[in-house]
Amino acid sequence: MMETFSAFWQFLKRPDLLHLQKPKNTILKDFLYLSLASFIFGALVTSIKSVLVKYKLIEDYEFHFDLFEKGVFFALILAGIIAPLLEEYLFRYQLRKWKLAVYFMILLPGVIGASFIDSENIKFVVYILFLILAIFVHVKTEKMSRKTIYSFWRKFYGIHFYCTAVLFGMAHLSNWKGMNLKNPFFIIFILSQTFTGLCLGYIRVKYGIKYSILFHACFNTVLVLLASVSKLG
Repeated sequence: MMETFSAFWQFLKRPDLLHLQKPKNTILKDFLYLSLASFIFGALVTSIKSVLVKYKLIEDYEFHFDLFEKGVFFALILAGIIAPLLEEYLFRYQLRKWKLAVYFMILLPGVIGASFIDSENIKFVVYILFLILAIFVHVKTEKMSRKTIYSFWRKFYGIHFYCTAVLFGMAHLSNWKGMNLKNPFFIIFILSQTFTGLCLGYIRVKYGIKYSILFHACFNTVLVLLASVSKLG
């Protein structure tokens, strides 16, 4: 256990590209212990949020939709298969792809900025403008030497890595009806997902995208099963 957490902590102190490791015995330990850490951290954040809500220090927010509305099987398909595939390729695939990272890091402030805008038309314009900017930067980087741009990316890789985890957490704000970045307490509602994003990012960089998808799928499946048992109870 300590070996897993020590390696994870060392990585978080200075995220960097790792040599892809073959999934031997270490991956089972990483899956188990990082999943356990995510569950514990999530439970802690949930407890803190419940206390803050109880004493009316923050407003409570309901879930935007009922995951079990169409049954447990549908919930398992959605959370255990579809979500891991879409979210891993969207948020973490580019952690080893510097060209895609250019788009991610430029579109990120556009997505965040647009979240403060109420008009859908203006949001669309913002997205288009940042997409054009990303394409422009990509064209410019194509003219630079691979060594130069790769060195630049490695220099700021830590920022890139943490941004993917934070944006992953922010994306889950849509789970809560009425919650958005305008509410300063949004951080409480994304802490658990952000921590899980760090774990998934570490797995992706260390073992590859298919293993972060597998980790994500297993984690979500367990959450759905636990929630279904709680719902039946």
